Amino acid sequence: MAFVTEKDEFGARRRALQDQAAANVAAGLGTMAREQQAGEREARARALAEEQAEQQALQQRQSFATQLAAEGIAPEEAGVDVGERATGLGLLAERKREERAATQEQKRIDRETRQAERKANIELKKTQKALKQKEVDNIEKKIAAKKKTEKPKESQFKAATFSNRIEQAELDFGALEGVGYNRADKTSAAETFLPEALKSDEAKRQEQAERNFVTAVLRRESGAAISDQEFDTAEKQYFPRVGDTPNVLEQKRRNRAIVLENMKREAGAAFQPLSQTLAAAGVAPTPQVVSQPAQLQPQQVEQARSRLDELRAKAAQGAPAQPRFR
Repeated sequence: MAFVTEKDEFGARRRALQDQAAANVAAGLGTMAREQQAGEREARARALAEEQAEQQALQQRQSFATQLAAEGIAPEEAGVDVGERATGLGLLAERKREERAATQEQKRIDRETRQAERKANIELKKTQKALKQKEVDNIEKKIAAKKKTEKPKESQFKAATFSNRIEQAELDFGALEGVGYNRADKTSAAETFLPEALKSDEAKRQEQAERNFVTAVLRRESGAAISDQEFDTAEKQYFPRVGDTPNVLEQKRRNRAIVLENMKREAGAAFQPLSQTLAAAGVAPTPQVVSQPAQLQPQQVEQARSRLDELRAKAAQGAPAQPRFR
């Protein structure tokens, strides 16, 4: 009985070993199968990649061959291998793309650099202009301060006096124009030939203002006695006369303004406005309201005409005409 039992146990162990061996063989076979499948997949992937590369190379060769054929050149005549040439063309195209990209990038950098330089130049010019203007302002301030501290010369005091006289004349002209008096009107012009007692207040004020203006200007220019010819020339140059057009009247007004402005500049620190001069002298400003021009009576017009005819007759005979005022 003991022998039978040992025999059964030995058989059981042998069967167990056989089963284990079979299991190991089966596992090994499975691993080998999986490895074989992985290898087959890799082989298929490599084959597919090689096939795609060959197809791409073939397309390149065909494209290059087509280009040669279009130009009427056989591959053997070109002295190059079609496959090598196709690969070279691809590399060349890639290099050209890279070169174009680099060129565009360089152009962009150059464009931005130029823009920055232009902006910097504009800012530099603005700064230089501001500095120059500041320098000019400083010089003007120094000149103005120097003028304030310097004692005016005698010639400047004279110019200041003449400036105030011209200002006064301009105020009188403006007041007369404000009430409608027109020295260029024929009726107003005829009054100048009447005796002083028969002239209107407006005519007298006009003549006085003209004398004030002319003597201030001519005394400053010549410093000597004023001749009748100088008076006549100044009258035609600065004051309204019969026959003057609106443009001529405006031109004469500008001439008077230029004379006044230049006289003020010549006076320099000695000049002060007329209102201040009158206030310092205790004199009231010139009234701006005047009466309306008086209408000439018929006998006054006749007297003026007779006086005008007399002057014309003397002028025709060569006799010098008497000046209207001094």
